[in-house]
Amino acid sequence: MHSLERTVRLSILPPPDRARVAAEAFVNGWAGVPSPVGFGVHAEITVEVEGEPDPTSGYVISIREIDDAVREAGLPHLERAFDASFRATRPDEVADPVETLVALGRDVSARIDRLAGRRRVRRIEWRLSPYRSFTIFFRPDPYMPPTVERAEISVECEFSAAHRLHCPELDDATNRALFGKCNHPHGHGHNYRIEVAVRIPPARLPFPLAELERIVDETVIRRFDHKNLNVDCPEFAALNPSVEHIARTCHDLLAAPIAATGGSLAHVTVWETGKTRCRYPSGGG
Repeated sequence: MHSLERTVRLSILPPPDRARVAAEAFVNGWAGVPSPVGFGVHAEITVEVEGEPDPTSGYVISIREIDDAVREAGLPHLERAFDASFRATRPDEVADPVETLVALGRDVSARIDRLAGRRRVRRIEWRLSPYRSFTIFFRPDPYMPPTVERAEISVECEFSAAHRLHCPELDDATNRALFGKCNHPHGHGHNYRIEVAVRIPPARLPFPLAELERIVDETVIRRFDHKNLNVDCPEFAALNPSVEHIARTCHDLLAAPIAATGGSLAHVTVWETGKTRCRYPSGGG
């Protein structure tokens, strides 16, 4: 079984621009089609399709078919949601992003499944910004209409902290050999990035994104931001604050408060630098 992923970039335009832009030719698919002529909200929709490649073409599905399905069957859902939200005068009139993605996903998946035969859409992700994403997963049954199995919300935050990598049970020479510059006696700092992914059963939709971000802020960010992890944080008093241990500790701190909201913590990823990150648990929980 193969898995093909395709990211479609597009802009959600103000209503007066939509007809004019639709009639014009844009060739920069890398930046997004339709493209803004002034203002526009950028969005990225990633579709994952599973199946075996056609023996002649080698395709699981043509990427053009995915692009067309997202722009023709999916974009109208985004436009309606944004139009309703910008007209809203009360919080309850604002469209919920996950419910919007579920409606979009059903239409896009149904169209792709019809085109692809026994190939099927496994998941659709809407990256609303570089720091927030919404994903829906479909039940693995190619003979049934597309049914959402679960949704997943991912949020990304940042905190700055100092640490020293040192194991007191090892001698100084061994610590220096193992940790190098990270064993400096006075420590060093990082701008850590943390991504928290939460699984949501369909019955729990809509799910409060603001509540998730509040939990992450109160449980992790305020606890560790601008702290010396070895000195100021009891979680690391006897635990070497490696990125692996930080990811596991953040996961364990967040699991219970997230469960209390009706979701379940899927995984936590912590970036120590732009080149080093750790995800716990590795399989997504």
